[in-house]
Amino acid sequence: MTSIKMPRTTAGGMLIRVTDLCSRRIATTLQSASYKTLKPKAQLFKLEANLLTNGNVELLYDSVRPEDFERTMNEGMPEYEGSHSVASLLRYLRTVADEAMQKSSSYL
Repeated sequence: MTSIKMPRTTAGGMLIRVTDLCSRRIATTLQSASYKTLKPKAQLFKLEANLLTNGNVELLYDSVRPEDFERTMNEGMPEYEGSHSVASLLRYLRTVADEAMQKSSSYL
């Protein structure tokens, strides 16, 4: 899987990592699968906070880029009418996650 990882450390030993999934992965999945063989769900966004054994808190979020999602769905599954709405939801979730990760450093 091709991904972009941007690790950075903030005050309090909190590790923040943001991973954006490459559209190539989504397109490959759509091209190689039929509707009957697709998994019942695909993870589009995930935000998690983990307490590490050394006492540090690790914040992670993983998200499909909205532009890549919308383009891939429009090309691979043009009959799906919700691409723009889902992409808008992803934009909102990413904005909220960016803000939460930025503000969380004041708590640790």
